[in-house]
Amino acid sequence: MRRSSLPAAVIYVDSTADSSGDSPGCAFREAITASNQDADFQGCSGTGPYGYDTILFRGAATGTIIVTADLPVITGSLEIRGPGADSLTVEGQGAYRLFYIDGGETPIIVGMSGLTI
Repeated sequence: MRRSSLPAAVIYVDSTADSSGDSPGCAFREAITASNQDADFQGCSGTGPYGYDTILFRGAATGTIIVTADLPVITGSLEIRGPGADSLTVEGQGAYRLFYIDGGETPIIVGMSGLTI
């Protein structure tokens, strides 16, 4: 994966809840929004106008994230790194879209590893 020469912003997800309203901390849904906005959002911090963000899962963020609505569209370059495909699953239950990537006219790079979809 080609990376930007700008420093990466790291957003830490520490919950398997679908939103931070469900529990304290940073949830995956909010981490995507924070990355898209290049700004802290809900319980997610560590973002900035760097052009390439990394979402990392830590602590209690293992098990299954069951989404209750489509996840936000990914609109900028992003790397999503889970703790391992056997440790984290993102599940839409056949009813919700998990990932949609749309950089518009701007080319973006999105990579995912260490999770089961």
